[in-house]
Amino acid sequence: MAEDVLSMPDVTNLVLENFQDPKFCYEVETFVNLHIPDFAVATTDGSHPLSWTMLHKKYKNLYEGQLQRCLQQCGSEVTEFMDYLSACNDAYSGDPNFQALLTALTASQ
Repeated sequence: MAEDVLSMPDVTNLVLENFQDPKFCYEVETFVNLHIPDFAVATTDGSHPLSWTMLHKKYKNLYEGQLQRCLQQCGSEVTEFMDYLSACNDAYSGDPNFQALLTALTASQ
């Protein structure tokens, strides 16, 4: 079974592919389009209604679920993946391409 284990660079590539999957992109786009009216109403005091927070949590859950499914299919753990990205950040923090990768991976935050 050890030969079936993917390297972390391969896992990272698969995670990115999964986030770009047309089916997932459609799911995200549908969610966003359904909730445009919810965010279109301005509050008089500039506050953010609790309903916005709940919708943002649902939005984040779309990405977190996609990440967890991909990592599970790869036989990887979230902590292992995050540790790898942290090590990459230490090594490549000045690289604009790596920063673009991190921006893409943390877009739902």
